[in-house]
Amino acid sequence: MEEVFCTNFMVKPSTIVSILAVRLGIRKRQGRNMAFKLSSELVDAAKGSGDVIRKKEETHRMAEEN
Repeated sequence: MEEVFCTNFMVKPSTIVSILAVRLGIRKRQGRNMAFKLSSELVDAAKGSGDVIRKKEETHRMAEEN
């Protein structure tokens, strides 16, 4: 079966930044495999802690300074 990628949709830049932050967060995290790391990062984000939330707050702080 052939994979088909759809690129006919608009994605907000903030969504792209969020996805990239999650990817960076799970790569830094210690764990067994990527699925486990991703689930742990998403749970931490839902609780308001974790690397992704820290990165978001840091980005907002830098934007307010400029």
